[in-house]
Amino acid sequence: MQIKEDTIKATVTIILLGLSLLTALLIETQMTTWASIQIIVLLLAIGFAPLILFGLWLEEDWAYLFSTIFFTGALADLVFTFAITRELLPFSFGVLVSVCGTVISLISVQPEESERKSKTYYLKPIEDVSREIDEKITSTKKIKKRATKKKRGRKPKRRA
Repeated sequence: MQIKEDTIKATVTIILLGLSLLTALLIETQMTTWASIQIIVLLLAIGFAPLILFGLWLEEDWAYLFSTIFFTGALADLVFTFAITRELLPFSFGVLVSVCGTVISLISVQPEESERKSKTYYLKPIEDVSREIDEKITSTKKIKKRATKKKRGRKPKRRA
C-alpha cells in the first residue's frame, strides 16, 4: 500500500498545527502580564484551526495558504510571548514547529490553474510555412481538376 505525498503533507501539517497550539498554551500559562491579550490570540488561533483542518480534509489548495498564515502568526506570537516570559525551552520548540509548518505549507501551495497549464508555442521557420502553403495549394488544384473532369461529359438536352 502506497501513501500519497499529499496525505503525508496534510498529516504533518495537522500534527504541527496541534503542537503549535500546545506550545502557545504552555507559554501562556507562564505569562503574568498581557495574559488577556494572549488568551484572545489563542482563542482566535483555536477558532482558525478547524478551518484549516476542514480545508486539508477536503484537499483544497487554500488550506495550505491559510496554514502558512497560521504558522507565521504563531511565530510572531511566540516572539511576543518570549519577550515577556523569557522561557527558552517552549520558545525554541515553538519556533522549530512554526518554521517547519511554514516551510511545509509554502512547499504545498500549488500554483494557479492558469500557471499549471501554460503552453509554449514554437514558431516555424518561414521556409517550412511557405512549403506547407504550396503543398496545400497544389493539392487543392488537383482536387479542382478532378472535379471539373467529372463535370465534363454529355451536355443536358435543351427542352423547348
